[in-house]
This record gives sequence, C-alpha cells and structure tokens, in this order.
Amino acid sequence: MEDTAGAPIPGAQVRLENLASHTMLTGESDEDGNFQFNGLPLGQYVVTVTMSGFEEFQDRVEIGNTPPPSLRVPLKIAEVKQQVTVKGQASSIISAQENKSSLQLDERWLHSLPVEGGDPLAIPALFLNPAAAGAQGPQVVVDGVESNSFELPASAVREVDVNQNPYSAAFSRPGTGRLEVTTRQGSHHVYRGLVSLLMRNSDFDARNAFATQGRPPLQRAIPEGQITGPLSKHLTFFIAGRYYLNNQASVITANLPSGLDVGNFMGQERGIHLFGRLDYKMNHRNNLSVFYRYKDKSQQNQGVGGFNLPDRATDIFDHENEFRISETATVSDSLLNELRLTFKDERLAPGSRLNQPAIIVNGAFNSGGAQTSEGLRERTASFQDLASFAKGKHILRFGAGVRPRFYNAFDASNFGGTFTFSSLADYVVQRPFLFDIVQGNPSVFFRQVEFFEFLQDEVRWRPNLSLVVGLRHEFQSNVNYYGNFAPRLALAYAPGSGRTVMRLGGGVFYDRQPPLMEQQNLLYNGRLQEITIPDPAYPNPFSQSAALMLPPPSVFEIARGIRTPYVTQEGASIERQLGKGRNYLTVEFTHLRGVKLYRLRNINAPLPGTTVHPFPNFTNINQYESSGASQSDSLAITYQATVHRRFDLLAQYTLSKSMDDTPGLLPSSTAALLALATQAYALFPATPYDLRGEWGPSDYDRRHRFNLAGIYRLPHGFKTAAIVKLASSMPYNITTGSDDNHDDIP
Repeated sequence: MEDTAGAPIPGAQVRLENLASHTMLTGESDEDGNFQFNGLPLGQYVVTVTMSGFEEFQDRVEIGNTPPPSLRVPLKIAEVKQQVTVKGQASSIISAQENKSSLQLDERWLHSLPVEGGDPLAIPALFLNPAAAGAQGPQVVVDGVESNSFELPASAVREVDVNQNPYSAAFSRPGTGRLEVTTRQGSHHVYRGLVSLLMRNSDFDARNAFATQGRPPLQRAIPEGQITGPLSKHLTFFIAGRYYLNNQASVITANLPSGLDVGNFMGQERGIHLFGRLDYKMNHRNNLSVFYRYKDKSQQNQGVGGFNLPDRATDIFDHENEFRISETATVSDSLLNELRLTFKDERLAPGSRLNQPAIIVNGAFNSGGAQTSEGLRERTASFQDLASFAKGKHILRFGAGVRPRFYNAFDASNFGGTFTFSSLADYVVQRPFLFDIVQGNPSVFFRQVEFFEFLQDEVRWRPNLSLVVGLRHEFQSNVNYYGNFAPRLALAYAPGSGRTVMRLGGGVFYDRQPPLMEQQNLLYNGRLQEITIPDPAYPNPFSQSAALMLPPPSVFEIARGIRTPYVTQEGASIERQLGKGRNYLTVEFTHLRGVKLYRLRNINAPLPGTTVHPFPNFTNINQYESSGASQSDSLAITYQATVHRRFDLLAQYTLSKSMDDTPGLLPSSTAALLALATQAYALFPATPYDLRGEWGPSDYDRRHRFNLAGIYRLPHGFKTAAIVKLASSMPYNITTGSDDNHDDIP
C-alpha cells in the first residue's frame, strides 16, 4: 500500500473478511507497505484498510485455483475534520521543523533514477548548497550518527534527506550543508531477497570530444544483493552486499616538447561493501539495533589524465570496519531516549607507482612519480545520548555526545622531490624555478576529541503557528577555545486554510578543525623538514656548488589562538500546497556569511619589494589561520509533485551569488560530493601581506543551477526515469605560472 505520491505506508491496519463464513483476519503493513495472508480457502473476500490520516480503502477480491495478482492499495489523504497529528503524513498542525523545501528521496527515487556508479548520494548531493558545506565538505549523518565517509550498498538505504529542519540544534551544519541517511530495517513478516546488476560499457557512450583516438574504454559492473526477514517474533535481520568493478580510461591531453600528446590510460577500481543490521524489540518500550559495516576498496592507476602523464599514477587502498549499537527507550508516553554507541577502524594507504622525482610544467604536462606515499589509520568511538520530552504545547529535545578519534599517520610524500617549471619553454632549456623535497621522520600519532551538547524547544502556540528555539555548544580537545555557542531560531505560520506556510529562520553553525591540520602541524613542525630551493640546478639540485648554499627548511604550523570557522544563516520561505497530496511549490531565500574560514599563508615570505625573509632560520612558514570570510545569497524555487499518480517530479532552480577570500575547503572523502576541482595552492593567497585582492567570486560560484528528476510508472510494473542537470560555469583562475613575489607559490 502507498500514499498518493507512491511512498509505502507502514503500520496500516488490514482486515480480510470471508463473505461466506464471515471469518475475519487482521494484519498490518510492514516497513515497505506490504501485507500478506496465507492459506486462505477459496471464495469471495472483502479487504478493508485503515490508517490514521487517510481515507478508508475497501475492495473485493476472489481467491480461486490460481494465485490472485498482487493487490495495490492506494490510500488517499483524508479531509481534516479535527486537529490531529500524524507523523510523516497528513498533519494539520504546522511545525517549524517540517519545511516542505526539504527533499526526501526514498527508495523509489534512489532505485529508479540513473546514477553514475550507483552512488545513492549522487542525486541528493545535487541539491546541496556549497556555501553551507564545512571545511571538510558536506556533513553526512547516517541513522543520526555523523560519519566522515559514506559507502553503503545502495539497497541498504531507505531514505536520504536534504535540507530537513535546516535550523535544528541537533546538527552542526545547516540543512543544505548536510545529508541525512536512513538505512533499512529488517522485515517482521516475510523473508525477502533482492539481486540487482548495474552494468555500463563505453560501446554505448557518446563520443568524447577530447579523445581523438576513440572513446575512452570503460567497463563497469555493480552486482548487489540483499536479504531480510524475521529471526524470531521480536528479532529481525537485514543484510546487503555490493561488489564494485570499474575499468575506466582517462583522457590525457598534454603539451610535450615533441607536440600534443592525446591518449587513453586505463584505471581500475575494485570494492566490496557489506552492511548488516539486527533489530530486537526487547519489550513494548525498548528497542535495540545493532549495525555492522565493512569496506575493502582498491584503486589502481589513479590520478592520470589531462596534464598528468601515466608515470604519475597512484594506487589507493582503503579498508574499514564499523560497529554500532542504538537503544531506544520509551520511558513514558511523553519521554523518549536514544543511546548510540559507534566504533570504527579505517586504514587508508595511497602510494605512487613510480618512485622518481616529480616534474611539474605549468600549463603543459606533469610527469615523473606522483611523490605520494601515505598511510593513515583512524580509530574512532562515538557516544551520544538524545532525548525528547513532550509537555503541553512544548516538545523539548536535548542531548550530548563525545567522539574521541585516534590517528596513526605516515606521510613520506615528496621524499624524492619535485621540480617545477614556469612554462614548456623553460623545461626545454632545463630551467626550473623551484625544487622542493621533504626529509625526516614521516610517522606521527595524535588524538582529537570532539564534544557537543544541545537544547531545543518547539512551541506550538496554535495549530497554524509554531516556534523552535535552540542552542548548541561544541568544542574539541586540540582547539584552545570553548565559546562555540550556536543559537538557532525557526518560525512557521500558516494563515487561512493552511495551504500556504511562511517560514523564517536563522542560526549560527560552527565547523570543526580537520585532523589534516593537526597532522601537518605535527609532521612539518619538527619531524619533517621541507627544503625549498629556488632556481635549482637540474636534474641534480644537490650538486656540489648547490649543496653549499642549501636554504633553511620550511615548516607548517597552526596559528596561535586559531578559532574554528562558522557560518551564520538567515532564511525566509513561502510554501504553497497545490491540489491534493504531496504537491508543493516552495520559494526560499537564504543568506549565508562565513566567518574565520581557514586559509594557508606563508608568514615568512620575503617582505614586499625585497628577497629578505623576516625569520632567516626558515624558508617558508606555512601557517593555518582562521582569517577568511565569505558571503552567499541564493533564491531557490522547488517544485515537488505527483502527476496523475504515474509521474513523480522533483525540480529546483537556484539563482545565487557567492563571494569569498579563501576557499576554506580541505581535502576529504565527503568534499568530493561537491564536484569541485581543488588546486594545490588554493588555500594560499596570491600576496601574503596584502589580502585585499583575494575577495572575489567563490570557486563554487554558479549564477544559475537547475536540477530535475522524474520517474514515470509504465504499465506492468515498468518504470522510466531521467535526470537533467544544467548550470552556468564556475569562475576560472588565471595564474602566471611564475613566482613573481618569491614566496615559492607559482
């Protein structure tokens, strides 16, 4: 059974009456909206389905010698005759937390839409606002627990929400800066399984305009399976697995001294992803859930393409185990408590395939080894306790959590050195302008402990007026500042019939200091030394004459008194329900202001007009600072509808403008969701002593964005689906390729 939008309805009451004997059977729809009666005698029956908030459904079926076809039960939303609250369904009380501008992509969307690589987050990520993402990219929350990566079998995902309750104090990021993932539960009634295979081959691809030697070869296969069912009356299980195989060639377009080099280079990816879940109903008030996630992933010949020649290839190995326990207790009719415990162990090891000095020729080609040799092991525990308390017109929500993270890091990158040339002409005459190499002890251990607590109250003054007031506090062990208090406020008002809702909101959202900063601070401020040689000899920068003039080392450090960045967001929206069902048009304006964003600055660069370093014992002192700023304004028009019960439509147009003086974004696994190309020197200003020229369009600034997703249900259970993505271009940075101010940044 399903609602008018085609979403399954769990918990509906089903009665089956035999018209001859008047025997009555009862049942309930499961998590997927399915119900089933077995061993029925032949005859005529009447099926009656009831669900709070929906009109009663009744139909007559006949059981004969052959099994009857499956009965599809569409439930229509009932007209509201009194004030009722039905969670997730037809609610007559306006909530400041249930904004219709949120996008709820359930299994219908995730399994039907064509997605590159079968990634269930690829479509939801289209509707994120890059200005609301943090220093490590969008926040991913899985079953209420924050995760710094997301790699699950697609069949394990029940729903992904974007911009749900944007000003909630329970989260550290705004609604358009996070993805909330809900995994599937086991079935209480029947055993079910699913097997799927997603395949793609370059023989069916369109022509690549840059591949003059034919289409780049591609073979992709993603088999996936799941099984679910009851283990006992009160215990269910769900298991899903996925194998990822991808052989994909990249296109090389490099300018060599011999001329233009265009070709294909094959890369390989293999991955195994497993997810398991047990749900146990201990009694009528307590439920226990146990989760396990496994990942074993390898990537070969990565990083080649464009200017990067094949000898720049790297291999990446990623292995992860995660175990989680969640216990939900209904303490009383008005008090709900949830305890979450998570333990994770992940190993990541990228490494170059060729151990040769790297050669970077700006605007032409990159060759030699990639000079990558890293290893990172992260062991993380997370403890959260959240509670909800309802009293009269108030719904109080509060909680706290701690996440200790332990890191063993190894970074021997650039131990072979890198030559940088300003142009192809300089390479021909063997005249690099820079050589840098790293030496020392590449191993370090450190820990980072993150804390949070929050309190939030939703006051429903009247059925058409509600207010949410919240306060969140965060801090972490390696930042010597404890004043990150983040107030939140949201208001919703529905005049007249309630089909139009006006919303206002605002809040402060703090970021966290990425572990990468602490890692570089510890490694490059004592253990490792980066030696930078301007205008070096080539190919041996350590020739006898050059060795006598070796410059002092370069270091990385974190500025004293550094603060974690934060954004302030204010927004206003108008929602209008069009017709019956889930047909909504939303117009939303959002203003975002980023404060104390991260940047890297060489505080030991030569003073303007000279070649003199302020601290002569060092060449470069690359310092992480929280001194950047950003500003973004956006107007988003969102339309969600189900047309004639067959066509599901989701469309959004965004007009925006974003400005900043630093990207503020560091490499991470979730940053890739924004599809932004990060540059090696992006966090550095062009002139370290004058930051006024840094203010300009953000790297992610797109004036116009339009995304459309649609699913059309054909007869006999077939579906067809499509995605349309249109956007104006992003800004383009023009660099000279030379070190004009002698700060070792081209």
